Amino acid sequence: MPISTIKTSDVDVLIIGAGPAGLMACNALARAGINVRIVDKRPVKVAAGQADGIQPRTIEVLQVRN
Repeated sequence: MPISTIKTSDVDVLIIGAGPAGLMACNALARAGINVRIVDKRPVKVAAGQADGIQPRTIEVLQVRN
């Protein structure tokens, strides 16, 4: 019987994509006590942010979360 190289884990929510929407969804779910995992196809971490700014509505949402 061959040994599987696929890692398995149990999570409540699997988020595909570590962009702004995926990270916000993960943050909100994790704060609510939900077990979350993010997967992204990028093979390495990004050294610096790629966004030019934050939209005013995003700032409002972040302020409410604190």
